[in-house]
Amino acid sequence: MVELYHSDCRKILMFYTEYRPQKFNELIGADHIISAITGALAKGLPAHAYFFYGSRGIGKTTTARLLAKALNCENPTNSPSFEPCGKCQSCLSIYNGNHLDLIEIDAASNRGIENIRDIKENVVLAPSMGKNKVYIIDEVHMLTTEASNALLKLLEEPPTHAYFILCTTNPEKVIDTIKSRCQQFQFKRPTINELKQKLLKIAKDKRFEITEDQIQKISKSAKGAYREAETLLEQLINGNSNVIGDMFETNSDYKYLGEMILNSDVASAIEHINKVYTDGNNLEVWTEKYISYLRGLLLAKVGVKNLSGEFLDQDDGFMKKASLDLIQKMVKRFTQALFEFKTAIIPTLPLEMALIDLLIENIPDEKPVSSAPLEIPVVSRDFPYKKLIEAVKPHNHSIYLILYSCDVQSFDGKYLTLVAYYSFHKERVMSMKVKDIIQAEAEKLIGSPVVLKCELSDKKLDAKKLTDKNLKSVKEPMDIEEVFEKVFGDDMEES
Repeated sequence: MVELYHSDCRKILMFYTEYRPQKFNELIGADHIISAITGALAKGLPAHAYFFYGSRGIGKTTTARLLAKALNCENPTNSPSFEPCGKCQSCLSIYNGNHLDLIEIDAASNRGIENIRDIKENVVLAPSMGKNKVYIIDEVHMLTTEASNALLKLLEEPPTHAYFILCTTNPEKVIDTIKSRCQQFQFKRPTINELKQKLLKIAKDKRFEITEDQIQKISKSAKGAYREAETLLEQLINGNSNVIGDMFETNSDYKYLGEMILNSDVASAIEHINKVYTDGNNLEVWTEKYISYLRGLLLAKVGVKNLSGEFLDQDDGFMKKASLDLIQKMVKRFTQALFEFKTAIIPTLPLEMALIDLLIENIPDEKPVSSAPLEIPVVSRDFPYKKLIEAVKPHNHSIYLILYSCDVQSFDGKYLTLVAYYSFHKERVMSMKVKDIIQAEAEKLIGSPVVLKCELSDKKLDAKKLTDKNLKSVKEPMDIEEVFEKVFGDDMEES
């Protein structure tokens, strides 16, 4: 790495600092911004306030420092475009970070009105070293309302030797009156190819042989941030050969989880998620990457290919087998899990619940859904439905009565499907609390987990037929007074 000396102290730079652009023409993917700024500088008409916004690590602060260097350079060049010389005392001081007239302020930790008052008191003083004073306020959206209003006053009538460059990742949080006083420039994320261009240049400079696969994975994982990409490349070059495996989950890992969902193997899927966690992975980051993988599959299914330079394994078995509907459900459910991490008591619980929901939804119906009205089915011989009705009775009389009026459509040893004749009966049976009670009692009777489903019949239950031969031993038909007594019990009072 480059070694700089100042005050006899050795300073070692990280890659993202060592390879920070030192001239406007070294900036990649910001031609429209550089053209506007250098054009104004060449004419001697720079704005006194600039507003740079965009995501993190894409060159906002770098451009701000270049602008500060240009505003104080003693021997700028103007051919073919305006550039600071990089050799004068001001340029070298800014490069080393010790120029007295370049004041960088982190608004995240200096956000109060007293901090803006300090600027107001000092900005009127003449520059100490260069021609101009330049204030770079990073994350300006973090300023308090009072501080923002005080800053507005400074921007309205700045001293002729003062320039303000405001940077933020959240422009919508900055008051409009501040933005209206500035020249505004939006910095866009670099493309995969632009990131690769920068990384290849660094690797060549370091005489490091990097494979196409490695540089592709680093570029994708950086999520459009130069700083992130350069940091990952530095780890790889400095001997961390596992950085690719540590930082980027392989598609085979994702395919495995997808196969488990396709095969309805809930145990293996949950074990896999717990292994990911015990291996030291951040589950939120892992889930974000998994959603990105699913997004790639989703877009490929609808015919969108090679978006933003991304690539998919054409031999991906999960991609071939999974339906578009399933992938959509997975994207939605795992996205929901991301929001659940913040309140989860057990770190793996949001993903475990997501998997269980998806596995239940992905189980195919044994019989195709028919448009014909549902017939009253015969209770499965394999399931002791009469005992189940009696078992729920101590929990709640109303559940007992609702089950009494329902029938069993099917039972395959795991999935118990009931038929309800009224919509409110179905809603009550499938409500979380009631469903849990029924499933728990059914599990006690069978000795293994039972998953409850409920269908709504097109027919209405005939009260005279309530004494179906399968339910006779449960209870004889009850009159209306007995029904009320069963539901309300001792709470009934004489009117």
